[in-house]
Amino acid sequence: MELYALCEAKGWQVIIGIEPDNRENIDDIKELETDDRPSFTFSASPSKNTHCPCGSGKQYKRCCGK
Repeated sequence: MELYALCEAKGWQVIIGIEPDNRENIDDIKELETDDRPSFTFSASPSKNTHCPCGSGKQYKRCCGK
């Protein structure tokens, strides 16, 4: 619940799953909390195969285009 509350407070859309056989890893959340990249808005939808404008370096379809 604490993880979900943090994401809601930041305005992040999340899907939280539980994997009882795996150890909990919150490194991605810690990285997002300290991320100083400016927020962005899309003026037009980018092509699926272009780099995502969020700066992740991933293709749009595999990042914010999901």
